[in-house]
Amino acid sequence: MLYITLKNTDTNEVYMRSWHIGEPKPLRSYEERWIIEVQADGDELVYIRRNYSNLPLAHSLVAVRYYGDHAKFIVGNLRLIDVNAFKGG
Repeated sequence: MLYITLKNTDTNEVYMRSWHIGEPKPLRSYEERWIIEVQADGDELVYIRRNYSNLPLAHSLVAVRYYGDHAKFIVGNLRLIDVNAFKGG
């Protein structure tokens, strides 16, 4: 799962959204600027490792957190993916 933490800059409200491979993008486009952190594990972490070679990776961890611009880049570039491509990760 990909856990996305956001902070609304108008209200200072902090909230979380989640995303699984095979689901539509989890945020409205204007919300992407509010992203402060993402945490990835499972198939979603496999997806990041396979598709974002320019991001720092901790290969031995089962969950990884990204902050700031890295987090925004990940969420901004999500796309609808065939779930079957990740079976057996």
